[in-house]
Order: sequence, then structure tokens, then C-alpha cells
Amino acid sequence: MSSLLDLGGALSPGLFSWDLVIILILVIGALFYGLSLGRERVLSLIVASYIALAIMTNAPLLANATPSFSADENALLKIIGFLFILMLLFYFFSRSRLIGRIRGFALSALWQTMVFVFLQVAFLMTVTLEFLPETRTAGLSKFTHDLFLNDYSRTIWISLPALFLVLISFRKSTDPNTL
Repeated sequence: MSSLLDLGGALSPGLFSWDLVIILILVIGALFYGLSLGRERVLSLIVASYIALAIMTNAPLLANATPSFSADENALLKIIGFLFILMLLFYFFSRSRLIGRIRGFALSALWQTMVFVFLQVAFLMTVTLEFLPETRTAGLSKFTHDLFLNDYSRTIWISLPALFLVLISFRKSTDPNTL
């Protein structure tokens, strides 16, 4: 029992950065998310994420709608707007024929689904952190900042889900065992 107390004392909040704890929780949550959502829905959620990002970053009416809010309030509205559009699109995609079309492309292995889930979580973290003002992200560890917020990592995390989708579809189309 005393060894457990010693371990608890060693795991003080000063030892780990809170953003690293959040990343760990998101990775564990992503594992359950991927297993419960299913292959087709993971793919439709990725498509909905790209569309929601395009709408939130390129719609001039949305950018000019909140000029009187503070940077923190504006960031919160952007994040809520992004998540709302994402969930709305995902709901409509799940009710439409898009899921039927994706079923024909279904990922052939569980590892592919897990890679897509990992890339989806990284994509969502990158987008969410990008919407935050610099004053809020300044407290993040250098590791987290470099992993999600520098120009190269943002480009990588936003591009990887689409590149992986192309890679999987190319591999599937050249496989003689598939139709």
C-alpha cells in the first residue's frame, strides 16, 4: 500500500504537463471511438471534418460575424461552430447515401480503421488548437506546440488523413483479389 502512495506522490501535477495528459486521454478515447463508430462512419466523419474546416476557415460571413467579441470568445465560437457543422454534416451523411457509397470502399482491416481514427484525432486537435488565440496556446509544452501548432505539423496533420485515404484506395484498386 505504501508503494502505491509513493507512486501517487511521484505522479505530481508538476511532473507532467496538462496538455500531455489531455493528449493521452484523447488517444485512449480515440481507441474506443474507433471501435464503437465503425469503419464506414469513421470515413464519413473524416469527410465531414474536411468540409467543416473549409466552411469555418473560408466563409467570410462567419469571420466577420463576431467583430465585437474578445479573442477568447471568438475562438470559442469558432470551435463550437466547427464542431456544430461537423456533427451536423456527420448526421446528414449518416442519413444519406454517402454511407452506402463508402460501404463499397470499406476499410479492409481493423488496423486501417485505427490509423484513420488516430489521424482524425490529430486532425481535430490541430484544428481546435489553431482556432485558439496565441495567448491560450502559449502555455502549452514545447512538445505539444511543435506537434500540433507549427506550420509543418499543421500541414502534415491536416493532409495525412486525405493522403492515407488515397493510399488505401490506390492499394485496393491495384489488388487483384478485390473487385
